[in-house]
Amino acid sequence: MSDSTPSNKPQSRLKADGSHSQQLLRDLALINARTVQQLGPLQPGVSVATPKRKPNLPRPMQRLNQDAFMTQTNDSSPDSIGARPPVPQGLRESFKDYPDHIARLENALQESVDKPSPITPPLEFAIWAIEGCLDTFVDESREKLRIAEQTGDQEAIALAKSTHLLMLHSASKGAWKEQNLMDYFGFPSSSHRHG
Repeated sequence: MSDSTPSNKPQSRLKADGSHSQQLLRDLALINARTVQQLGPLQPGVSVATPKRKPNLPRPMQRLNQDAFMTQTNDSSPDSIGARPPVPQGLRESFKDYPDHIARLENALQESVDKPSPITPPLEFAIWAIEGCLDTFVDESREKLRIAEQTGDQEAIALAKSTHLLMLHSASKGAWKEQNLMDYFGFPSSSHRHG
């Protein structure tokens, strides 16, 4: 194919892109018109989708009313009724020298089950709880590193750097997303891992 064909000329491509954009806009207008015809107009001030936000777990959360609690199913597996949600094994191994971190993760996971979100699925809410703790651990280790660097003590700096790197590594999802947490919330095993 030679470079002189019309589709390879920049001006032709610009015209094609422009007509393609116009067609997309016409298609979108048709879709919107059909949606309004079938469902009616969107109410003013109503959001089409609710944005997801991580919960700020250190603050006390509101108690849910009984109806909201009844719609939330935290666990469908009979084996884990009454059991605490597990801290993923990868995090247990990473924090074996930091029992306080494991305890804080356990508390955050338990709170995510005890005070579920009426909107967010239980597994996702638990993952947010873990991510919130890990973000806090990274922030705390960064602050300890900053303080150690101000003292100039090389041994303290090396220890703080090591701790900070461990916290950063632990916060990466591939280091801790494991099946045991999914099992607790009744999700089936998957042959491939998402990270």
